[in-house]
Amino acid sequence: LIVADIEGWLTQSQRKSRVPLTDAWLSRPTMQKIFQAFATNAGSGGQLLSDNMKTQYFNTGVLPGFLQLNWHIVEGQYDNDNLDPQQFVPDNEIIFTNLNYGEAMKIVQGPSADFGAGQGAVGKYMKTWEQGDPSARFALLEYRFLPVITRPDQILVCSDVTQAAA
Repeated sequence: LIVADIEGWLTQSQRKSRVPLTDAWLSRPTMQKIFQAFATNAGSGGQLLSDNMKTQYFNTGVLPGFLQLNWHIVEGQYDNDNLDPQQFVPDNEIIFTNLNYGEAMKIVQGPSADFGAGQGAVGKYMKTWEQGDPSARFALLEYRFLPVITRPDQILVCSDVTQAAA
C-alpha cells in the first residue's frame, strides 16, 4: 500500500510545516514500483491514470497531478571518493519538496579562490590568457556557490518506500 503511505506522509508533513509539498523526486525503478502498486490497488489510491496523464509522463518523464504532486525522475549519478557511481536519488527513496514557497532554498556566493581576483572578491571571476606556439587562448570562469536550505520543513526524504511492495 505504497500510495496510502505516501498520502499519509504528505498529510503529516503539511500539518507540521503548514505548506503543501508539490514535487516528488525519485528514480525510475521507484516510480515504476509506485505505479505498479497503484494500478493493482486502484481502489485505495483513486482512479487509474487518464490517457492525457500517461501521454504527459511518456513525453516528458514528469507526471503532473498524480497524488496532487509533480513527479520528477532523477537519473543523474556522481562518483564518490572511491570513484564508485552513486545515484543522486537512490532507488527506494523519494524526496518530496515545495521549493516555490517562501524561498525554501537559496544560493549563497562564496569568495574567489583565485589569487588574481584580489582579497575578498565574491561572486563570478573570469580571466583569460594566451599561450604561444601552438597558439591558444584560454578562459577560466570561476563561480563558487553553496545551496542553502532555509526551510528544511519543506523537504521530506523518505527511504525504503517500496520495500513492502517487493
